[in-house]
Amino acid sequence: MHPPALSTYGLSAFPLLSVAALVGFYAAYVARWLRLPSIIGYMAAGVIFGPSLLGFFGEPDLERFSFIPEAALGFVA
Repeated sequence: MHPPALSTYGLSAFPLLSVAALVGFYAAYVARWLRLPSIIGYMAAGVIFGPSLLGFFGEPDLERFSFIPEAALGFVA
């Protein structure tokens, strides 16, 4: 069983999202330093912060931020 998301303890999800983005950028930098694609660092940060490992973001948080991939896809397309 996964621990409850940090937003259930009264922490806002937006500061958590900004910390996750900063960790993702740092992980991408480390991946580039290891001569790997940046996407590997972003994926590693996503696995670490997602509900499958540490559980910083639970299912309610992921549903709340579901507009982000849709907006990114809109910019790409």
